[in-house]
Amino acid sequence: MGSSASARIDWDGDGYTAADGDCDTQDASVNPGATEVCDGIDNDCDGSVDGASAVDASSWYTDADADGYGDSGATVVLDCTQPTGSVGNNGDCDDGDAAVNPAATEICDNIDNDCDGSVDPDSAVGASTWYRDADTDGYGDVSASDIDCWQPSGYVADSRDCDDGNAAINPAATEICDGLDNDCDGSVDPDTAVGARTWYRDADSDSYGNPGSSDIDCVQPGGYVADNTDCDDNAATVNPGASETWYNGTDEDCDGNDDDQDLDGFAWDGVSGGTDCNDLDASIFPGAPDAWYDGVDADCAGNSDYDQDADGHDAAAYGGDDCVDVDASVNPDQAEVWYDGTDQDCDGNDDDQDGDGYAWDGAGGTDCDDLDAGINPGNAEVWYDGIDGDCSGGSDFDQDGDGQEAAEHGGVDCDDLDADIYDGAADAWYDGVDSDCAGNSDYDADADGFDSASYGGEDCDDADAATYPGAPDDPYDGVVNDCVGADEYDQDGDGHTSAEYGGDDCDDANSEINPEAEEQWYDGVDQDCDGNDDDQDGDGYPVDTDCDDTDPDVTDDCGDDTGDTGIDSVDTGDINLDTGGLSQLPRTGDYYGGACGGCAKGESTAAGGLFFLLSGLLGWRRRRSSDG
Repeated sequence: MGSSASARIDWDGDGYTAADGDCDTQDASVNPGATEVCDGIDNDCDGSVDGASAVDASSWYTDADADGYGDSGATVVLDCTQPTGSVGNNGDCDDGDAAVNPAATEICDNIDNDCDGSVDPDSAVGASTWYRDADTDGYGDVSASDIDCWQPSGYVADSRDCDDGNAAINPAATEICDGLDNDCDGSVDPDTAVGARTWYRDADSDSYGNPGSSDIDCVQPGGYVADNTDCDDNAATVNPGASETWYNGTDEDCDGNDDDQDLDGFAWDGVSGGTDCNDLDASIFPGAPDAWYDGVDADCAGNSDYDQDADGHDAAAYGGDDCVDVDASVNPDQAEVWYDGTDQDCDGNDDDQDGDGYAWDGAGGTDCDDLDAGINPGNAEVWYDGIDGDCSGGSDFDQDGDGQEAAEHGGVDCDDLDADIYDGAADAWYDGVDSDCAGNSDYDADADGFDSASYGGEDCDDADAATYPGAPDDPYDGVVNDCVGADEYDQDGDGHTSAEYGGDDCDDANSEINPEAEEQWYDGVDQDCDGNDDDQDGDGYPVDTDCDDTDPDVTDDCGDDTGDTGIDSVDTGDINLDTGGLSQLPRTGDYYGGACGGCAKGESTAAGGLFFLLSGLLGWRRRRSSDG
């Protein structure tokens, strides 16, 4: 049966043949009339497998933020399989923020986090309870609240206001005595309220309170008064308003005093056993400052008012014999203690024991030896006897007073008659005076052992210890350290300065090398500094390439080519046979290798000469033939 006939047979009995468009004639469920489903087969033979036309194709939504929820506003895609970047739900209200989707937790951030259409509801995480603050004192009424993410107008976070109609009443207010709970602590006018007073018990009703029994309150309690000065709250006749009866053992006026009428702090000694010798004068009591010599015993001591130091001698100024009435150890009965600054026996002398008219300097006087009348500031000094005869205080071996003793008496002063000369003094150089006693030459300022040339010495620079005759001298540093007048840049002293410092000496360490020296040829040394040691004849060819380095006309080419300068620049064709011009023949046999190939320079042989002659004649004849 032909293929066209087969195409018209309905093999699977689904009512469609291959000619009718049945794409699978072996499966009755596949034909142009079938319904496309998601099974991986082209059920309706339209050339498309599954896809959006499948009856069970799913709706897919773009999930740009990959949070598992599709964009509610995105285009719906129908497909049997989930496209990349898509999900099967469209509940995401912000597909650009992965933190916003139906599964997110609503927080206080002005965003609808869970996509329920409500932004920052009361249930949002972070929402706070706010309390109405009607009196705007910063504290709210706990009975009037609102839950919100953001503080509503007229509301505050604090709920402790106990009277939201009075701005002066709140937890921060100060409690005062006014019958109100000002600070909302539940207590009205406590003891701590501003205005509360301390009240004192008045048991004897004399209007004076007991300081030992008190109560703090805004309002005066019964049986209490504001005063606290009653010293006996059980006796109405004893209080600060009562009159005092002196020396009866009772302090009627509560001033703490019954036996000290003059209020000087001391009881009268005549009645109550006290110590006050005059209880009517507050300036007289034991220990009071005693104005001596006024005839009043102000301190109640009972002694003479003219014997302040109580040594039994009245003051000399008031008819007594005590020269110091404030010191009991000074009076005519005392033994004199010399030089202590005190005239113990009141004889008028404490510091001139030797009686020479000068007090001892240890007691503020000027006598340095108060046991020897021959030593005092009025005596003439005898130097170097070991005695300070005039009490000048200086060393007896320092006559010029420069602080150093004479060298001839064991000191270090080399001139004890001149105060400007001593060990360590500033030394003015070149004045001939050894001011510092150093013992060195006054003409050797740099202490290099050589006197200055300016003062008859040999030192050409007396300010530099490194410069003196014979000192090591570094050449080329511009300093003549050895004081030799030679050129600093002529190290070898040959009269030529170094070429490295602008001179013409090519070796300034060798006096036999300079422009005036005689050149020793070919020794590897340029004695005359002309830059040439191997080209004696100066023809520009060194000896190792010059056939004859004593003749500038003979250079480096000594071969057999005609025209070589080795034959005095005369070609062999120039030989004048008529005149016997053999004088133009080469001098050496090595000019022609064939005749004397093995000869040394300057060497000639008869064979070589003959060869040269014959060659020359032959060449001459050939040239004549060619010319003729």
